[in-house]
Amino acid sequence: MGDDERPDKDSARTTIVESLSLAARARNLLSRQQEIRQTLGHTVQGAVDQQVLDQMSGIPLERLTDIGDRNVRVGALERAGFTTLGQLVGVTPSQLARYPGVGRQSAEAVAGAVRDVAAEVRRTTAVRVENDPPDERSLALMAALLRHRTATEHLAPLAPDLGRVDAEVPGLAATAVLVTQPLRFRFARGARKDEALRAHDTLTQWQAWGHARESQIAGAETALAMTDTLTTAQLSEDFRVNSAAYYALLDREFPQLAGPTVTTGTRGLPQDLIDRVESFPLDTSAMTSRLRRYQEFGARFALTQKRVLIGDEMGLGKTIQALAVMSHLSTCDGARHFLVICPAAVMVNWMREVRLHTALTPIVVHGPDRDDEWDTWSSGGGVAITTYDTAKALDRTRIPTVSVLVADEAHYVKNRSAQRTRVVAELTTRADHVLFLSGTPMQNRLEEFRTLAGMLRPEVAATLDAASAVAGAQAFQAAAAPVYLRRNVDEVARELPEVIEIDEWEEFSSDDLAAYRDAVLAQNFMWMRRAAFDAAHSAKLERLVELCEEANQSGRRVLVFSFFLDVLERVRGTLPGPTHGPITGAIRPAERQAMVDAFSTGEPGVLIAQISAGGEGLNIQAASVVILCEPQIKPSLEQQAIARAHRIGQTKRVQVHRLLITDSVDQRMLELLGEKERLFDTYIRDSYIADRAAAAKDNSETAIARAVIRLESERLGIPATGSPEPD
Repeated sequence: MGDDERPDKDSARTTIVESLSLAARARNLLSRQQEIRQTLGHTVQGAVDQQVLDQMSGIPLERLTDIGDRNVRVGALERAGFTTLGQLVGVTPSQLARYPGVGRQSAEAVAGAVRDVAAEVRRTTAVRVENDPPDERSLALMAALLRHRTATEHLAPLAPDLGRVDAEVPGLAATAVLVTQPLRFRFARGARKDEALRAHDTLTQWQAWGHARESQIAGAETALAMTDTLTTAQLSEDFRVNSAAYYALLDREFPQLAGPTVTTGTRGLPQDLIDRVESFPLDTSAMTSRLRRYQEFGARFALTQKRVLIGDEMGLGKTIQALAVMSHLSTCDGARHFLVICPAAVMVNWMREVRLHTALTPIVVHGPDRDDEWDTWSSGGGVAITTYDTAKALDRTRIPTVSVLVADEAHYVKNRSAQRTRVVAELTTRADHVLFLSGTPMQNRLEEFRTLAGMLRPEVAATLDAASAVAGAQAFQAAAAPVYLRRNVDEVARELPEVIEIDEWEEFSSDDLAAYRDAVLAQNFMWMRRAAFDAAHSAKLERLVELCEEANQSGRRVLVFSFFLDVLERVRGTLPGPTHGPITGAIRPAERQAMVDAFSTGEPGVLIAQISAGGEGLNIQAASVVILCEPQIKPSLEQQAIARAHRIGQTKRVQVHRLLITDSVDQRMLELLGEKERLFDTYIRDSYIADRAAAAKDNSETAIARAVIRLESERLGIPATGSPEPD
């Protein structure tokens, strides 16, 4: 090999220097990534340790005596000044035995019992970041999460090659240095020359790679450096905007902090079904957002069982689970036709969610061009989004097989005899997979749940009827498992800030009372419910204004809900400051979303909405105060309204204020609805069905209205003769 084959020594030296510089940068970035990962782990563990300690500090010492399998005596410890279990966390038996009256055996029993309680508290503790306002520990966790997200976003595409650069370049440079030394190169053996030239060629390739990736590498270095200089306000705002993604990261990276029942919500499902679902190879590569573990389980459940009702509590992301099913089938099976049927108010939200989370194409089939849009979808595929009413008018004879049919707010098709129910039932026969989504699969009658299940799996619905009538709720749970999955917020998203519910009891003003007596005299149930807003001097309205002003001054946004349009207009005409709405059933979906966007991005104000319209299909995490102007005859309406704000992405405590009048229709309704609410919580919220359906049927809307009129008429000495209209 002659010297003429040796590269120019200066260019070779430049190649080596630049390659070594690239290797040093790679090592620094990878070291920083590892440091960030470790710091996040330590910070998360510290946060959990503190949360466990906080909870243990709220448990009285005397509770240790409730542990039946241990002979725990606490008298001597109480005399020593111990009052809570938190004071005993980490204390060894030897340390306890130093206190007068505490023997070695007693010390070991106490320490063991404290460890067991702490382990149970830890098992059920989810990491919670406090951002209202943020404390020091939460700020550290926010910073660690932000750095982890930044490192992942910038380094994930580069990490494999950066690792190779770090591993290969120093050795290659040591070998290639011979090329920069003409005299030594001339007298070197042929094998050494060949090795040096090959090393130089490889370094040249890495040098070119570094030049091509310079902007990405420099961008990663800059982005990571910037995460060290963020202010408290910037960290708090970043967490507010990205909290859902951060909790998904915690859920995925630290599953050991909570058991599988907490993270996937599988409580009550048969183990063989859980195993089958969890083993399904879900492909979310086409998703642009990361799913929580429980959301992945929901998508796997739908793919495994094919025809299911996802009844997750509102705010837990039923939409993204349905989109994960579509994305999986699109990627793995080449599926092209997906159909979503939903209320008109939800269409805009579906459009946004499809675009936000997937690469699929949404096609709205609605309005004057619906037939053309239907034909476009039929021939080209995508996610067709239409309403229950529009679906009745579409030509359903020419459509291809639907890969996934989604019926959102599926309680809209709970009535067997309704035309829209028949249309959806027909479409289910043409779909490979069917997802019914509803946070309220039963509102007033348990039979409605069986109607929904019957459209999905008739054989399961038949078993449900027998189980609930004969064997009770436990048998129903097992029978419903093949078709029904429901997770509650406190099971799978316990990091959500708490909901503080406050009943604002007021007394009638003299004007209020006169209007109310007139309503009772007229035997008009609806008038009775809104009479407190009729008078010139309204006690409820005064309190509502106070609450809104106080919230806005504290930087909080407020949602005001009422069933009645005239109440909403009275509120809108009275409130000072920025007000948005009212959102009513007459407002087009796009206008509703525009109102929500204006409310969420402007200065703190109030969004006014009819509870039957604004309580469904809208995501309003910007609000952290909810005001309910009157009790609702359907408890699910209140739950839906609160869930508009208390959902994944909310970072502030949600305050719920119920405006109530003592000795009025409000008080009577709450008394009568208590049993109805209990029934929902016990059976549907916990995935059970009552074994005595007749008890639920008796709680009909008309029966409650009549009972309230009768009770209030008797109290006020007014004859009850009218026939009320339920809402």
